[in-house]
Amino acid sequence: MLNVGRREAKARISHMLCEFLSRCEAAGLGPPESTALPLTQQEIAEATGLTAVHVNRMLQELRAEGALKQGVRQVQISDWSRLCTIAGFNSAYLHAAA
Repeated sequence: MLNVGRREAKARISHMLCEFLSRCEAAGLGPPESTALPLTQQEIAEATGLTAVHVNRMLQELRAEGALKQGVRQVQISDWSRLCTIAGFNSAYLHAAA
């Protein structure tokens, strides 16, 4: 959470999604590519400190780049490595048990 404000909007959203999905995988909920997130744009906005309108624009860009797909009230990852690259995400800081 401390570094979220230092990121551009697209990277901020991507990082939040990467972290959330990494934690889901560590909890045994499956790999990131097959885990659908039941998140609304408003919930993503609240979690990242952005407006819902800006989140909508950034999600459109992420879809156009092939990093994710979005359904009604859910987000699903299309290309995990692409999303991690956009986010600058490294899961090592999560200290998840292997």
